[in-house]
Amino acid sequence: STDTTDTTTSGTGTTTTTTEIPVDFILEDIEVESGVGYYFSHDENEFDLSKLINKLTLIGNINGEAKSFQIAASDFSTYLTPAFATPAEYFNNVAGTAYVASSLAISFNPANIQTSYMTNMTVDPIEYPTVYIGVKGDANLDGAVGLDDATKVLAYYANVGASLDASFNDDPNLEVLAYFLADVDTESTNGRDVAGENSIHLTDATAILTYYAYVGSGLDADWDAILGR
Repeated sequence: STDTTDTTTSGTGTTTTTTEIPVDFILEDIEVESGVGYYFSHDENEFDLSKLINKLTLIGNINGEAKSFQIAASDFSTYLTPAFATPAEYFNNVAGTAYVASSLAISFNPANIQTSYMTNMTVDPIEYPTVYIGVKGDANLDGAVGLDDATKVLAYYANVGASLDASFNDDPNLEVLAYFLADVDTESTNGRDVAGENSIHLTDATAILTYYAYVGSGLDADWDAILGR
């Protein structure tokens, strides 16, 4: 990896954005700025920390002089480890839930950095990223794909077309999750993007109905096949 030269100076010393930490750096603290992510319950891809973490800063000193290093996003996984590797693992480990709307615990691994405290630090809970995980097609957030979901999508589409208020959920955060799960073809996390391509259409309701029919018939219900991908 290549060290960058983006360095700033403040009253607490210098901060450098980098992919490499000097061997004489002594770590004293960390700062994590976290974001939000939306996922499907069947997603077995590892969490991409570069999309869940906005900033990771290591704070400490070199020979007594205050230094801070902002870690490049490409190296987040070197220092941060989520409690669950994938959205599917997280969802399946929360028994009896229709969806996940919670923090994703993350541990900090100092790698080869010297520390003035412990060898393992835990990110403060308020700094954990928030993840929302649900069943694709589950517009009413009951944990299953059924006729009610297709009906809800049709009602949403009709209300938008009639310039009426349209929503899936009263909770603004769950509204985004429900929209994401209902928008089965373009998987928008905008919450509502009526004018854009990532919006609720009749095709979403049709795909949900098709999925439900496949499951009810004991057939393999594959979203990619249903969506023609």
